[in-house]
Amino acid sequence: MEWTPASRDYVVDEADQFERLVIDYFASEYQAGRTPNPCVMCNEKLKFGNLWSKAKALGCDYIATGHYAIMEHQPDRAVLRKSVDRRKDQSYFLFSLHQTQLRRALTPLGRMTKPQIRE
Repeated sequence: MEWTPASRDYVVDEADQFERLVIDYFASEYQAGRTPNPCVMCNEKLKFGNLWSKAKALGCDYIATGHYAIMEHQPDRAVLRKSVDRRKDQSYFLFSLHQTQLRRALTPLGRMTKPQIRE
């Protein structure tokens, strides 16, 4: 799959949604004595929830993230794998995504090491 950058940039203000879906969730869980992972909630509810809806309305087929993870798109499913740079792997942040969400994800950094990205 070849990635071609879009010719336009869009800014989507999700501050209110972030507070409601991520910060309030984190505070509630923390007060209940649990240690939540806010990144997981942000990915599931915001990036691949609200933002995907907006991207789809703009005609986008995928969402690219900066996660160090490998997303293999197979004919019948998407497979989430660890990054080639095991020290930077972030695949665990995406563990809660459903197949419909994984199929829309591109993770171009997952096949590169940090030094390669810096080049």
